Amino acid sequence: MTRRVRALPILLLAGLTPLLRGECPYPTETPSMERAIPAVSSIRLHEWGVWRIGADGRVVSAHELASESPTFVHRSTEVPGVEIGSPGLAVPCEKPVIYLHSEVAMDVTISVGFTRGAPWLHFPGATEGRTAGTPTLQWYGHVLPEAEPTHGLVEVPSTHWWARLRAPRSSVFVTERGERERFVFYDGDTLVAPFYRMGRRALEVVPGRHPPAHAWTLDAGRAARLEPQGRRVRSVAIGATVELRASVRASLVASGLAADEAESLLATWNASLFEGDSRRIVWIMRADDYEAMLPLRVWPIPRETVRVGLVIQGY
Repeated sequence: MTRRVRALPILLLAGLTPLLRGECPYPTETPSMERAIPAVSSIRLHEWGVWRIGADGRVVSAHELASESPTFVHRSTEVPGVEIGSPGLAVPCEKPVIYLHSEVAMDVTISVGFTRGAPWLHFPGATEGRTAGTPTLQWYGHVLPEAEPTHGLVEVPSTHWWARLRAPRSSVFVTERGERERFVFYDGDTLVAPFYRMGRRALEVVPGRHPPAHAWTLDAGRAARLEPQGRRVRSVAIGATVELRASVRASLVASGLAADEAESLLATWNASLFEGDSRRIVWIMRADDYEAMLPLRVWPIPRETVRVGLVIQGY
């Protein structure tokens, strides 16, 4: 069954373009921009996001989720005033991150849509709008060279998860409002369809779904890699949480994330991924599923775009 979840992506960019006009994701007339900025840039964009599909039907309010974030994070006009995550229908998805890398300063325009949901939080501040009826966040600003020293960031405690998101080496993004960060952060409501379910005797693939290439289970400290065999799933033991962490990290890097970006994800989500005795499935989302939920448009077009979604599913 398709479930509604929240997404908290973060964008780190290496260049921003002129302002978006109306509902169009890019300017409709760009003669001067095309002379100044190439259609394909040297920007490298890496994004990671985490979705949690709970087994306990825990209900979470949007206000509670907003309270986890630093006070300077902007709250969207779309934030619901009622509880979300009704049992069996919705669960929270939190703190995805996109990092941008550039060797040169550049103007960049970024647009993220929510095809079956709505934005809730964002930083730096974005312009909210709609593109063909789809709620959209739009950023325009300036990306600094990756080698340039970082300054002017709002201070946060070193133990806060926001500080972990700043750990990877990346370009600083500065909006026209003067807000700056090592990434672009957004959170919102999206839909994720699980790949697995518990059958009568064991895990099985949900009918009609093609299982992901990278998936694991963790049960009472015992980790295993999942290998689909038709509708059935074969579990191959790989050890304990130490081996699981190493396996997940290797798959994140193989999917396109830089090593420090993969470490940032694992450090931010260490408790949900590796601690406790609850049974869980961890799998890497297909890139086309990620894009279908949260369509991303960047101008000038990055020469490399990587979007990696990690799902933690309780069962």
